[in-house]
Formats: sequence, structure tokens, C-alpha cells
Amino acid sequence: ATSNHWALTNLACDGAGFVKTGDPNDCGDDYSGLIAQTAALHPSLILISGSSNDLGEDNGELQMRTEDMLHALRDAAPKAVIVGISTVWNDTEAPDQMNDINAQVRAAIKQVSGVCLDIGQPLAGHRDWLQADDVHPTAKGQRELAKAIAGPIRSAKITLQG
Repeated sequence: ATSNHWALTNLACDGAGFVKTGDPNDCGDDYSGLIAQTAALHPSLILISGSSNDLGEDNGELQMRTEDMLHALRDAAPKAVIVGISTVWNDTEAPDQMNDINAQVRAAIKQVSGVCLDIGQPLAGHRDWLQADDVHPTAKGQRELAKAIAGPIRSAKITLQG
């Protein structure tokens, strides 16, 4: 956001996904519970990705909830550029279901005329870029994620006015 001169509001909720409910001390809801907050910001750009929190969920349910949420998000923020980013995993090989989650997000993003970006797995092989929980990136890991996202955003020529 800084390198693009964008204001950033991070609505991420610990533990949330398209199906999974996040930490009750954070948002206490799944992604769909963040739509009203998102719309109230009148965003020009929305970055969203699948969530490893949804691993183990039924793929049929996950696909339906992903599509429903993204259609509701499009309705709530009709002028926003919605950018789907591939799901990030830790420093080990990503579970097979991650491919399903990414495919579901890509399909739903296309349905709402969004842009899909595959950023790969920038944390792979870098245990030192993760906090002790082996899930959340350290400051260095966050910087590497920012680089991994910035390149594809530039390549996709995503620019915003005002």
C-alpha cells in the first residue's frame, strides 16, 4: 500500500475463512461478517484470499460460501476492484486442499469481474520468516509477502484514482 500511495485498512480476522468463524475476541464471524465494514469504507480496491483456516471443510460447502460471499461483496462495493490473491501457506509444502481453495476463489473472483493473482508460496522454505506458531509471518515475512503481492499487482496494471 505504501509503495502505491494507497491508504490501507486491514480487516483480517484471526481464524476466519469463507466457512470458519474467526476468534470471538477479534471478529467472531466468517468472511461474510466483514462485508458491512468493508462497504462502509467505500474502498477502491479489495484484496482477498482463501484461508488455510478453511482446510478440512467440505469443498462443496466451501465453494458455495466463497461464491456467495464474493457476490455479496460485489453488491456491497460495486465500484471496487476486487483482487483475489492465492492462499498463503507456511514454510512447508502446502496441503492438497489448498489447490481446491485457490480454484474456488479464482472462479468466484471471475464471477464478480475481479482480478486473480497467483503469488506462489513466498514463505516456503523460510521457517525464520514465521512466528513461533508456524502460521503467522514475522515482520520479515510480512515484507516478503508484500514484495510477492506488489509484483503481480504491477504486472496486472492495477491502479487506483483518488
